[in-house]
Amino acid sequence: MHSIKSFLVVLFALVSVIQLRAQHSPVDSLINALRKHPKTDTVRLNLLNELAITYSTIDPDKGVATSDQAIELANRLQIPLKQAAANYNKAYNYSRQGQDSLALRQYQQALRWYQSVNNQAGIGKVYQGIGLAYFGLANYSKALEAHQQAAAISEKMQNKKRQAVALNSVGVNYMYLGNYPKALRTHLYVLRLNEAAKDTFMIANSMGNIGFVYKNLADYSNALAYQKKALTLYKAQQYQIGVANTLGNIATLYDVLNQPDTAIDYYQEAFAINQSINSNRGMASDLINIGIVYTDREKYTEALPYLKKALTLYKLMGDQSNIAIALNNLSRLYVNAPEPLLRKNGIKPSQRYALALSYQLQGLQLAKETEDLATQRDIWLSLSETYNAQQNFGQELSAYKKYISLRDSLINEEKKLDITRQEMQFEQEKREAVLKAKHIADLQQKQFERNVIIGGSTLLLLSGSAGFLLFKRRREANQKRQEAELRAEIADTEMKALRAQMNPHFIFNSLNS
Repeated sequence: MHSIKSFLVVLFALVSVIQLRAQHSPVDSLINALRKHPKTDTVRLNLLNELAITYSTIDPDKGVATSDQAIELANRLQIPLKQAAANYNKAYNYSRQGQDSLALRQYQQALRWYQSVNNQAGIGKVYQGIGLAYFGLANYSKALEAHQQAAAISEKMQNKKRQAVALNSVGVNYMYLGNYPKALRTHLYVLRLNEAAKDTFMIANSMGNIGFVYKNLADYSNALAYQKKALTLYKAQQYQIGVANTLGNIATLYDVLNQPDTAIDYYQEAFAINQSINSNRGMASDLINIGIVYTDREKYTEALPYLKKALTLYKLMGDQSNIAIALNNLSRLYVNAPEPLLRKNGIKPSQRYALALSYQLQGLQLAKETEDLATQRDIWLSLSETYNAQQNFGQELSAYKKYISLRDSLINEEKKLDITRQEMQFEQEKREAVLKAKHIADLQQKQFERNVIIGGSTLLLLSGSAGFLLFKRRREANQKRQEAELRAEIADTEMKALRAQMNPHFIFNSLNS
């Protein structure tokens, strides 16, 4: 019993491709350019904005500080587009820190500046960011609305690349809202758009998200295949954020497939990359997942530091949904851990149940606020187990009844999901049958065309042969006729010559005879 929440490719799936790659001028060259240009003008402002967005993928803390300098200069120069860009860059760096509430307020500020000059491209980009912030705050409905607005603007501007990014984000939110058919259809459509554009980066992104949908549909074979394809593409591009998130996805799948050692290896590899790029969200996700895997294997000494570090990071980011999960898993550990481990961590064994209950009740409240039914279910079960350990059987029964109620509710949802899965499989089989029939028809058509060509060629060959024979016979007859005429002419000529040589009287006499 545990809840693993891997962030997969969601984080960067919700961000503009331009900001995602952030492969602008290297930081050192930008810093040198700023030193050489102390004058407070648009050139310096452009350099500051460029540096702020470059920092976002390597050091978002410096990105925020640099954005503040850009905002100050932009306000002094009173250039609306530059003010919008500076506020956007600060918001994006906040997102990279996991400070979603701060990011949301900053995105709203950027939106007002872009709207003041009716810059549609900027407005669409900001809606992408707003969607990212709402997603980080687990408000998936608001996130979906923001990304749909971004997609509509991109479509109107006929910007296929940004439209693909926005629709990808729409698909991600459909996943988190449990609408898997729409999520899968959206991501498959986005994959086609990216393949048509030959955008390897976004192809990898789409594959990762398709894998995520298959994971939620319990199709682990397809899920793992898509994630590994995504990993190969990200590694080829040396895109560390994508590599780290995809490694986490693969680890989650191996854990579900009951291969915990392999799962931990992948999580550790992902954590090392997230640590190198200062991704708090990525690190927290890897830490909590490693802690949960160890807890499930009753390796409490190994699990405890991972869970505690994850909780600290989630609190720093204000991620209520994952705070609840971290609290619940820590409570499970405190209930079951050996006494020496508790004492080593300053916890009296007699206090273990009180501490566990405190964590569980805090987590339950947060899960209710975020409407996370699965986490509520898990916490009610943990509460019933803790009450049982305390021999508080009345509270145990009450908690267990609530667990059963939520479990049954979610089972009904799972049944609906199973029906959806079967419907999707039926639709897939139908599509495959249509494609197979079309393929057979194409083969038959090609065979018919081949037969026509062969038959035509044979007929042409026979006609040619017959014509050649007829021509040959006609030519031979003409030759014989010409030879006969020539012989007759020769004979006649010879006769005339003989006549010319003979005595006419002799001829007369001979005739008389």
